[in-house]
Amino acid sequence: MGITMAFGHGYWLHLDGRMLPIHEHLSAVLDAPEKFDLRGVPRQGMRESPDAYRERVLSEVFRNGWIRVRSHGGKTVFEYWRWSPELADAVWDFIANELGAQFGTIQMGEVESGRAFGASIQDFL
Repeated sequence: MGITMAFGHGYWLHLDGRMLPIHEHLSAVLDAPEKFDLRGVPRQGMRESPDAYRERVLSEVFRNGWIRVRSHGGKTVFEYWRWSPELADAVWDFIANELGAQFGTIQMGEVESGRAFGASIQDFL
């Protein structure tokens, strides 16, 4: 079975094992900021572009230990603040338990450094 997710579906994963299926990542955060360890809905600055606002809010969520999971270009993409052994465990658990995949491609993206790499499931597991 290949690694796939339906278009329009995604997840927020936390390093502590919490998992939230969502439709759109930013909307999920803005609808329930307390679930993402935020104190209220972050406000968009008067001179802040929608893209800069989105990046600022999602970066704060990433720093709080959340991992964004989405399907893009036939790959499952994991975006996170910084690589750690806990992050590797969370990603591995998601692939094994939620996707049940043995074959396919993932993309890992570290937001803090801007580094990214692709891997086959076989290499990652």
